[in-house]
Amino acid sequence: MFELPNSHVIQILGIDAEKVVNNLCTNDIKKLALNACCEAFVTNVRGWCVEHGFVLKTEGKIQLVGQFGNPAALCAHIDRYIVREDAKISDLSESKSVFLMSAAEAELFSQQAGSSFVAPKNGAILPGEIASLHVLAAAVHLLNVNDVLAISDKSDARGVTQAASAAGLATGSPEDFERRRIASFWPLAGREILEKSIPQELDRDHSAISFTKGCYLGQETIARLDAIGQLQKKLCAVQIETSQPVEPGATLMKADQPVGQVTSAMVAESGRYVRALAYLRRGNFEPGLQLTCNAAAAVVLSQPSAEK
Repeated sequence: MFELPNSHVIQILGIDAEKVVNNLCTNDIKKLALNACCEAFVTNVRGWCVEHGFVLKTEGKIQLVGQFGNPAALCAHIDRYIVREDAKISDLSESKSVFLMSAAEAELFSQQAGSSFVAPKNGAILPGEIASLHVLAAAVHLLNVNDVLAISDKSDARGVTQAASAAGLATGSPEDFERRRIASFWPLAGREILEKSIPQELDRDHSAISFTKGCYLGQETIARLDAIGQLQKKLCAVQIETSQPVEPGATLMKADQPVGQVTSAMVAESGRYVRALAYLRRGNFEPGLQLTCNAAAAVVLSQPSAEK
């Protein structure tokens, strides 16, 4: 289990909350069932990523949950497009903690807590309790299928971690989470998601983008790129055959030509290689492509989340 590093919770209340968020993000929130969640990018008028995370839809309320790089800017961006709509946005990040559990860990809590906590599946959202502490649990695909985000009041965070410990679950470190998120191809604001990133460059079309929903801010850019199908760069998973740390910004080479740049990297737990996320130029996306980084051999991997 992890307390999600740099987590934020943004809430939009009101009859038009769904409409407002649907008009600003890449997934189809109108078709999302009540008490369900999905992954999405919030975009600007140019089709660039503002933020990325999960949209939780409950009665009269939308919550955006993620590791946002600039939650204040996200709130201001959304608020700019609330004109006459019945919708009010607020940043709950200072008062909320977000925990991430695997499906197995969530099931263990369910068994110990009985009917007070039921582990959700397949994008469902369920209210419940952990050690008599109220949480909102949402099934997501972050590190694995049916991971569970458990949102609690920050004042209850210590109680949640104590309950986890009593159940035999350790709370992982931020370093452990970083290693896992890189291996699971989960992008991070400020590393992979940059000021001018286009959603398709993050290679999460299957989980975060609807190409059939109605108009939304930035859709023209995203739809045009989908029609043309010519990304100039794309985020890829790379394995580098070294036991030495690789810093963000390290160059990936094909023969004597630079073809990409590392955005995040961590030495594997075994210490035998480095797993990295990197932007590679067009023509260098194919899994199995042989590269070098800091004079060490490197290879492009299949996108992990597409295999789950």
